[in-house]
Parts: sequence; structure tokens; C-alpha cells
Amino acid sequence: MVHPAYGGHEQGKIRMTADELVIRMINGERDFRRIALQDGRERQDLTIHPSYAKLDKYLHSLHPGKAPDFCGPQPPQETFNFSRAQLDGLYAPGLFLPYIIAQGCSFRGAVLDGATLSHAHLRGAGLEGASLCHANLYQADLHAAFLDDAVLDEADLDRVEIHGANLLFASLRWASLRYACASTLEASGADFTGADLTGINLEYSVLEGANFSNADMSRAKMLGLNTAGADFRGIKNLDKAFIIDGGSLDGAKLDEQGRRDMAAALQQHGYCPMSHPNQAPTGVMAKAGEQT
Repeated sequence: MVHPAYGGHEQGKIRMTADELVIRMINGERDFRRIALQDGRERQDLTIHPSYAKLDKYLHSLHPGKAPDFCGPQPPQETFNFSRAQLDGLYAPGLFLPYIIAQGCSFRGAVLDGATLSHAHLRGAGLEGASLCHANLYQADLHAAFLDDAVLDEADLDRVEIHGANLLFASLRWASLRYACASTLEASGADFTGADLTGINLEYSVLEGANFSNADMSRAKMLGLNTAGADFRGIKNLDKAFIIDGGSLDGAKLDEQGRRDMAAALQQHGYCPMSHPNQAPTGVMAKAGEQT
């Protein structure tokens, strides 16, 4: 599969240096579709520009105070458009760009720790190897985004649309994904240690070898999962998750408490495991009250 940001390879790309980008943003430009940051440096560092502090102040002035709660079909007028741009190696920790439009944009290896990207349009974006620790991605659209090897530790991903995304070996330690739409994820080897997954929809996701130790699964939707080798030991509130298919945790590592909680969750939704609660799930289910 060709990465969306590289459709047509370099054809139609507008080359620009990081310094030029800072100045153009301060001067009020909004349309940066298909630009390619290239100035001979591996790291495209915006923070070393003499006017970066001015840019930061300007970006905050567009959304004074807390970023507005925008829920309409179209983003605000102040939105910057980086669709299908190439921003590999961008270094801009703390960048304040809520509502940014960046479908199919490539941020490979970018450092955006502490950035505000709430309500961002990042559908199909390439964030492989990017660092977004403590970033605010509240209600962002990350559908079918590429986040392999990305680091999102302690990031705010509440209510994100991240279904169909690639999170192979990504790190989301202690991140918050409350009520995230995360069905059909490809997240083998990802680390969700301590993450708040309350109300998350993980239906039909591939989670082989992923680490969910100490994660909170209250009201999580867990149907049709591939969890071979995944670590669910020490998981919290599994008994409050929506598990209607015992096979969803086949091959997963569960401690004794986890097995009891899984059995409780299955019984709560009208199913019970045919095997003993202290045994590993078998995926073979029977209606509560039926003879096995």
C-alpha cells in the first residue's frame, strides 16, 4: 500500500524551508497543501527561528484561552491546511494547531510532544516514529492513520476516531483513550500499559502481543479481537467490559483476577464460558442457563 502522503511521489510538491514556513504562517497564510519541508537538515526545527515565539503567540491568539469546542461539519476559518504535505522530521514541541487539516500529511519522525492538535483532521496521515507524548489530540480524526512505532505516552486521545489505523509497536503508556472509536486497529506489539480505555470500541482489532497491563477496560467493547500473546495481566475493570465473545481473548495472558472478571463480564451479557472460570478462555460459548 502506497503511503497517502506520497501519492505521485514528489510530483506537485512545493519545496519550502522551515524558516519560510514560520514567516508565511505569521503573515497569515493558511494553505500549505502539498508543501515539502526540505532545507538539507534531517530535523526540521521550527523552534530555532528567531520569530518562533511570535508564531506561538499568534497561533494562540487565533483561539484565545482554551481551544473552542467546535463540533460543526466544517473547521473554523483560522484553520491551517497541510493536506498531503511532507513534514517529516518536524520539530515543534508544544505546537498549538487545533483543528489543523492534514489528511494524508506525512509527519514521519516528527517531535510534537505537548502539542495541541485537538479536533485535528489527520485521516490517513503518516505519523510513523513520531513523538506525541502529552499531546492533546482530543476528538481528532485519525482514521486509517499510520502510527507505527509512534510514542503517545500520556497523550489525550479521548473520543478520537482512530478506527482502521496502524499502531504496530506504538507506545501509548498511560494515555487516555476514553470512548475512542478504535475498531479494526492493527496494533500488534503496541504498549497500552496503564492506559485509560474506558468506553473504547476495539471491535475486530488485531492486538497480537500488545501490552494492556494495568489498563482500565471499563465499558470497553471487545468483540472479534485477535489477542494472541497479548498481556492482560493486572488489567482493571475487565468485569465491566462488553465481552460477548469469549474467543476475543483466546491466547491472551490473564491472571486469576482477570479470568474471574472475564467470566463475570460474559455472564452479565447473557453468556458464560463452558470452561472453568480459572481456565484460559476457549472461545466456545453457551447461553446462560443452557446445559453444556
